[in-house]
Order: sequence, then C-alpha cells, then structure tokens
Amino acid sequence: MTYTTTNFKTKNELKKALRRGDRITVEGDIGEDGTAYIVGPHSPHPQVWQVAATVADGVIVKILSARGARGAREVIATPIKRP
Repeated sequence: MTYTTTNFKTKNELKKALRRGDRITVEGDIGEDGTAYIVGPHSPHPQVWQVAATVADGVIVKILSARGARGAREVIATPIKRP
C-alpha cells in the first residue's frame, strides 16, 4: 500500500491540495510505470478512500482515477504550473 506523507482525511482534500500546487510526496509501492495506488487516511483510522496516481521521484504528478482502477487514464487533478 502507498500513503501520502500528509494524512489527508478524504480524497477531496488530496485533490484540492494538488490543484493548489502543493508538493505531495508518497511512501510505499510504486509500479514500474510510475503508477501508485494510494489509500487513506493513515492507520489506525479505517482506510475509506483510494486513488490511482502517477508518481515521479516520489511526488504525485497527477491523479488518474478516484476508484483506483488499473486501466483508468482520465486525469482528475493536475498541479497548477507556477512561474
């Protein structure tokens, strides 16, 4: 399982942080293609959400699917490019 270093209570909080341009790092298993299946919130709380995301150098680049489906490629949230 993969977690964000910030303990987001909902996937909506995660998506909003990514849209704001926050640098969100992850810990755990990342596939060879850079895909990570992230769950939250952290233990000991029950894990109630999951997302599939593209990760580069340990940082979320984009969220692919809020369901975590392996074949999904719809971009749900991407960070804001800041000058």
